[in-house]
Amino acid sequence: MKKGNVQLASEEQLDELRICVAKGFNKLRGRLDQNVAQGWIGNQPSIDKLLEGLVPPDEIIEQQQAILTNRLKKLDLGNVSIVAMPRMKTKDCLKKGITYRDGDLDNWLSDYIPAIGGGSLGGFELTDKNGTTYRQMAESLLETTGSDESLKKLLKEREHTFHPEQLADLLRKTKAGEKTGLLDNGYANLLFIEDENGDIFGVLAPWSGVGWDGLGWYVDVNQFDNVRRWHAGSRFFSRNKV
Repeated sequence: MKKGNVQLASEEQLDELRICVAKGFNKLRGRLDQNVAQGWIGNQPSIDKLLEGLVPPDEIIEQQQAILTNRLKKLDLGNVSIVAMPRMKTKDCLKKGITYRDGDLDNWLSDYIPAIGGGSLGGFELTDKNGTTYRQMAESLLETTGSDESLKKLLKEREHTFHPEQLADLLRKTKAGEKTGLLDNGYANLLFIEDENGDIFGVLAPWSGVGWDGLGWYVDVNQFDNVRRWHAGSRFFSRNKV
């Protein structure tokens, strides 16, 4: 749910926060004077005021939201379809039409990739001159902050992750001349893929002539928390538009 341009906390997030607050109160055991404790009991207005400190002023929220949304510029890709892909062995993915395939796809991902449904391609241009990490791309796409695990969960729930073969299909179509929005000028194409364990990885897929493998598509996989920043002008893609 949103309030203006701000994405409000979900019920699940509020439940987690309630647990965190309870854990904080447990740390007061054996430390809090009984008169102070009694002063708080029944003093709901003061407790409400204390909890209000968890909510930043509106102007701070708006500033934080501006930082999130200004990292990515939404692109009008038209109607670019993503085809559904079946469950597959990871080692069989990203083989056809790929010049370089990162060996860590097999080292880091589970042995199988789950079946992932089709959708419509969403695209964004990276705009931050200081560069943007995978985590920051996720935050800006989802318009929220949180732990790595909470961001990964939202990416899956909102169906923004890709099957590796969905990427391969888009790369082949791009080189065949179809207008997909993917870049073939050496700049990065970036997105998230998902494995059968539910883990999420960042993927880099430029058209490049750098290295020993010759001119073609290069596909690298990165951990979600990789701190490398990708240059402005690169593009980030999501399964299903936002």
